[in-house]
Amino acid sequence: MMSNNAAFDKSLFYQTLSPFFEANGYKWHPDTQQFRQTNETGFKNIILSPLPVGDEIHFDIQFGTRFDIVEKTLHSFISTSSTYALESNTALIKLNQFSKGHINFFRASSEPEVTEVIAAIHQFFTIKGFDYIDRLSDIHHVEDLFNGHPNLPVKLNSNPVYRCFRGITLARMVENPRWNDIHKAYLHYMEANKTPPHLVQAYMRLIEYLNAFGLN
Repeated sequence: MMSNNAAFDKSLFYQTLSPFFEANGYKWHPDTQQFRQTNETGFKNIILSPLPVGDEIHFDIQFGTRFDIVEKTLHSFISTSSTYALESNTALIKLNQFSKGHINFFRASSEPEVTEVIAAIHQFFTIKGFDYIDRLSDIHHVEDLFNGHPNLPVKLNSNPVYRCFRGITLARMVENPRWNDIHKAYLHYMEANKTPPHLVQAYMRLIEYLNAFGLN
């Protein structure tokens, strides 16, 4: 597949992985360069990004889920690109975070090593990855991960401000009885960390909306 960094064939890499992911219900989504399984609430996805680093290719791996109702709600209050609003994950975690640093990057500098990386990807998702993504498809589970300790960082969201928006929206969607305490925790975080005023204002507009939100 490659004899050096420059010869790495990204398209062939994805083509080689496609049968494995398709057998597990994930189809290649070329517009976003990811393997995705859509469902009635949004999608599950796996993002494999080959990154050239010196003479090696590092494979950054992320996986997670999207809940359409959460993303459509919060993006009505945050100014982001229309593409991001349609494709954003509610929960997304990097492999090295999931493995608590025991696995950082899969890396390769030769064709045989790329073959080993592909085998390692198969093994990881077969043993742990698919099951974990399935658990992230439960909105109550994701809400608990976001809001169990709203004052602590969460691995499922890299942007701490967006975490506040997602966390409080998730809390409303599952009708968490601690909703008001969670809201106050996120507001305190944003104020303590000098979040730009327009985002704090957007958060307060979201709160007003969620206070009047009716679940079908």
